[in-house]
Amino acid sequence: MIGSSKLCEAHTLPRCVRFSQPRLLKLSVRPSFRGGGLATELLSEACRFARSRGMKHLTLTCDTLNVASRRVIEKNGGVLVDTYPEEGRMTQRFHVAL
Repeated sequence: MIGSSKLCEAHTLPRCVRFSQPRLLKLSVRPSFRGGGLATELLSEACRFARSRGMKHLTLTCDTLNVASRRVIEKNGGVLVDTYPEEGRMTQRFHVAL
C-alpha cells in the first residue's frame, strides 16, 4: 500500500462521538513515496468523497512542526482555525470547505 486515508462522520462511527463535526482521522503516505504529491491527491480524493456524502466541511489537524502536512492541507483549501496544546505538543486545526 502506498497511502491511505480514514474519514470520520461524527454521526455514524462510535469513535467519532467526541467530534462535533466530520474530520479526517488519518492520512498517510509510505515514506518512500513522499514528496511526489500523493498526499495532496489523497486528501483531494478524501474531500471529494466527503462532498459526495453530503458533508459541507472537514476538520483536519497536524503538529505545528509538520510543515509538509500543513502544506498538503493548505493546498486543499485548509484554513487555519486555531493552535492548541495536545499531548505535550502544539497542534494546528484547519477547516476545509467542501
